[in-house]
Amino acid sequence: IAGGDQTRAAELINRYLVFPSGVPWSTFWDWLHKLPDDIVATYPMIAIARVAPALARGDFSSGWHWIGVAETAIAIAPEELRPGYETIAGLYRAFCELAAGDKGVARAALGGISEKLQQAGSRSYPIAIGLAGMATFWSVGALEAIPALQAASVARERASLPDGGVTALLAAAYAELGDWAAAEATAEAALALPRPWEHYSYPDPMAAHYAIGKVRVAAGRRDEGIDQIKQGLDLARGWVEPVFIAYGCLALAEAVEDYSEKRALVREARQLAEASKDPARVSQLVTEAERNLSMRQPPQGTEGTVYVEPLTDRERDVLRLLGSELSLREIAGELYISHNTVKGYAKSIYRKLGVSSREAALDTARGLNIS
Repeated sequence: IAGGDQTRAAELINRYLVFPSGVPWSTFWDWLHKLPDDIVATYPMIAIARVAPALARGDFSSGWHWIGVAETAIAIAPEELRPGYETIAGLYRAFCELAAGDKGVARAALGGISEKLQQAGSRSYPIAIGLAGMATFWSVGALEAIPALQAASVARERASLPDGGVTALLAAAYAELGDWAAAEATAEAALALPRPWEHYSYPDPMAAHYAIGKVRVAAGRRDEGIDQIKQGLDLARGWVEPVFIAYGCLALAEAVEDYSEKRALVREARQLAEASKDPARVSQLVTEAERNLSMRQPPQGTEGTVYVEPLTDRERDVLRLLGSELSLREIAGELYISHNTVKGYAKSIYRKLGVSSREAALDTARGLNIS
């Protein structure tokens, strides 16, 4: 590169990408960005290597462009090299699908690619398994994503690769499951990671702030928790990451106590989910939040705003029957549960609605349109 022989430099960089050694990635990216586009277009691995930096700076159209360029170059590459090239191109195509919002499509592709790269001992495995974990988190669930995210966090550290938000999302997964100790420790580890090189602008810590925020709220330190979630949400808004913004809105809606603020946040999450190409699990989380909040106005004549702790499905069953002429004992028979259990549910309903009688509970529930 320094001598001006860019074609020879491209040959060596392409070989390096096929058989990577210990060259620091920051140095490699400097080499990569000094090559002209027309030369890059003749080398599949270099074209593929242009994809990740494009996505990391939010330039999704360039990411798709370089995937297309790589696939064109692969078609004329030596036959014996094509299978390896095609696997890596498939990995980065799935990366583009994930960034574009096609979480389910990305997950379906990344599972097989990760396994193939792990068996081959490829340095691309940490990237693949991390993306697989992210796609699983957003398309299936936190519990199912944890094994892949754990493996990716360790593998990326060993390979001296950027974490890419993997450890932060792992913390969010723990928080979603209520494993507060693991969530806090993992989030703190994510926030302590060094910042990536200059070509990388993706805000890795977003989900770590969400996780710590949930931990603080669960511990009764609500104001601290809200501040943390807002930090993560600010990062997500700056990056314009719809699923992360929606997820942060839902986390903040859980944390704040003002009913109107909760409702506005959940509505924003709904709008983002509906605008997403594949909202998948985020849409389910929004629906659950809407159901729990009932998305209802406070009763007429109530000063300020009201937040009602969500009723469980069984409490809703009891509330519905409280509106009948049935006694508590008869309600117990109707629901095939004990009289004492029904009394416990009724007591919980009264507490959540802030009332002390059956009639008041029904009046308040009607005012909030809770049924």
